[in-house]
Amino acid sequence: MIDYISLEKYAKEISILFVEDDKGISKKMEILLYEIFSKIEIAFDGNEALEKYCNFYKTNNEYPDLIITDIRMPNMDGIELIKHIYKENANQKIIVLSAHNESEYLIELVNLGIYRFILKPMDYNNFFEIIFKVSKEIYMEKYKVRPDSKEFILVRFKNIYFLLFLFNWLMFFFN
Repeated sequence: MIDYISLEKYAKEISILFVEDDKGISKKMEILLYEIFSKIEIAFDGNEALEKYCNFYKTNNEYPDLIITDIRMPNMDGIELIKHIYKENANQKIIVLSAHNESEYLIELVNLGIYRFILKPMDYNNFFEIIFKVSKEIYMEKYKVRPDSKEFILVRFKNIYFLLFLFNWLMFFFN
């Protein structure tokens, strides 16, 4: 079960570069991603994505926190894009969305070191679980929060407090 309160906290300052050549899928994912994240760049092929990736660094003096990309795209495919990105930033978190599950792609992607592979059509529960995990990891790394830190414990306490408040409110409402 996803802790949506924590997801909101983890994701609100995370930057995303989403790469998809299908404009319909891209528009739907953009709407979905804006429900979670506030900093989103969209690219429609690997060349445009690499250009936006490098421009993001020039503008912000940091790379986007997360890349979500398709494999098969015009001009530069996702595998070539990933190779270029890892040359720039070997620690980049990358999720691949693809309708193709041929073993040569999977083996190459695993060998490149991607974070996760999600098969299309997408299982949205699985997608949100992965987004939660990667957002939490990025947040913890970016803000140097350890699982035993006071801030982390306070977030957990606030979540429990909210759930207790909600439970009490529901009990009051239904009694």
